[in-house]
Amino acid sequence: MTDCADPFIASSNPYHHDEFSIEDRVLLRMTTVCRAWKEVLSELIYEYIIIYNRWDLAATVERFEASRKACNGKGLGIGAWVKRIDFRMYRQDVDLPCVENTTKIIRLIRCTPNLEIYVNSNGRNYQAPGRTHPKVIEALITYCGNSLRRVDWNLSEVPSWPDLSVLLQGAPNLEALGLITVYGQSIPLPDNTLLTMKYLKYISLGTPNNAPPYIPHSWDPLLSCFCISTDQLPRLERLDISPFPSDAFFTAHGHKLRILRTNSPDPMPYLPFALDFCSNLHSLVIPPNLDICLPESHPSIERIGIFPLVEDPVVAPERIYEAHVIAPFEECLMLLEQMSLPKLRLVKVRNVGSLADVVDHPLLLQFWWRRWNIRGVIFEDKMGKSFEKVVSGASIHYMI
Repeated sequence: MTDCADPFIASSNPYHHDEFSIEDRVLLRMTTVCRAWKEVLSELIYEYIIIYNRWDLAATVERFEASRKACNGKGLGIGAWVKRIDFRMYRQDVDLPCVENTTKIIRLIRCTPNLEIYVNSNGRNYQAPGRTHPKVIEALITYCGNSLRRVDWNLSEVPSWPDLSVLLQGAPNLEALGLITVYGQSIPLPDNTLLTMKYLKYISLGTPNNAPPYIPHSWDPLLSCFCISTDQLPRLERLDISPFPSDAFFTAHGHKLRILRTNSPDPMPYLPFALDFCSNLHSLVIPPNLDICLPESHPSIERIGIFPLVEDPVVAPERIYEAHVIAPFEECLMLLEQMSLPKLRLVKVRNVGSLADVVDHPLLLQFWWRRWNIRGVIFEDKMGKSFEKVVSGASIHYMI
């Protein structure tokens, strides 16, 4: 299990993996050298598989089951080498996946008892999220429950609250949970649900914020299951969340957090109270919202990121862009400057999406570079380049 990527590192994405990397191509070529090399390198090749469609699924299941059968009960076949599966199939059904695909997915999971990472990036031709079949959740618990280290769902296909509760109880060694929304938000969690995750380090809920209006109004139904005792999440280090939750979770676990990230579009009235409990926080990532609520001080924050609400390209007339992007951005900088932050050493602007064209305001950026420089704070863009000297045009800038 790879540690979740740092949001302050350029191009950082904890869920990114290049399935066509140079290393993969080299491995494939090396397997053709001789049989001995093929046997040794096959284990590396099968560590990570991607299922793009039902034909991929059928072929992979047949190959894994044939390999397992060939072992004559003395081994698990090539499926035992699989550490990660990404599902990127395109669904055309309205609710639950079709029985045929579900059955094959379960058969595939049965062949991969050492699976550590399950990523569901399935797409669908409906805007509202579909539901991951509960039998797939059951299969993950039955065959991979103890080996699972990370589970991640995108917007298109997600579990319900009860499904999620069952999975978390059946995967005690989970280290990372990623979820943009839930299916059937009105379906409640079971009463008196108590979740203890001894190894969970990273929770990502509702981020990136690209799913309105399907993101839950609150993640408290899930978070409340962790708020009975501080011992329920002893290794928690990072929380990415939108919308921003109430203070109960931070009362129990805020002191453990090293990284807190939110792109909630509202002023986040609970943020100052939450930060009071995050006494060991190292990095804070927030959006440039109007009237965002910030505390007067914080003793331990070293890095602050200003990340856009929307990372898709935004085109707007200059007056509208000034009013809805530049004005909130500058107000956010002013509020941060007013805070007492004795350990602050970096303010990073992720200039993509709605913030991509802030570089077309070089005087503004140079002004704020000087303000932060007086305090000994680095003020830079997503690539780690200083705003000391900015070149406007085509959203490209650099340090001369």
